[in-house]
Amino acid sequence: MKEKILVVENEIIIASDIKKCLENAGYTVPAIASYGEKAIEQAAKFRPDLVLMDVMLRGDMNGIEAAAVIRDRFNIPVVYLTAYSDQNNLQKAKTTQPFGYLLKPFEETQLITTIEIALNKHQTEIVMREALEKEKEDIKIKNQFVSMVSHEFRNPLSNIFAYTELLANHSYKLNEDKKTNIFIIFRNLLSISIIY
Repeated sequence: MKEKILVVENEIIIASDIKKCLENAGYTVPAIASYGEKAIEQAAKFRPDLVLMDVMLRGDMNGIEAAAVIRDRFNIPVVYLTAYSDQNNLQKAKTTQPFGYLLKPFEETQLITTIEIALNKHQTEIVMREALEKEKEDIKIKNQFVSMVSHEFRNPLSNIFAYTELLANHSYKLNEDKKTNIFIIFRNLLSISIIY
């Protein structure tokens, strides 16, 4: 099954052309939006794999603002479409960490290639994020295990240490062989307790 792509485009004719192009390439286009607020609603409803976002939209919210919300709420990659190549828009767009930036008019092959690269990059990020989370979890489990083993080892060691100390304090009641054995145990326990 091919990925779902939400098209957010200010001009309905361009949006229809993009939709047709994407469907010809095997993608599903669940909706078209021309307002930022509507794009966010459609992203929540359809959970697309990617959003093609026009920078200039109708209404109060531009494409960059809508893309920031979509990225933060749903972690959906965005590829910008724009007729404007000015540095101001480009700098604003960069803050939303887009997966691509296409200048209109663009060729069909440019569009499909950009989408493929964006989807692949996003999938790689997901795999890396999951691997990092797994590594963090493994480290946490390892630390808990070491802490538990250390605690379990210290408990009996503390008891043995206390009993040995008690015997040493009352060694005057024991013969020389037993005194020597207690001294050896006490010395060994001291060396072990220094390690742990």
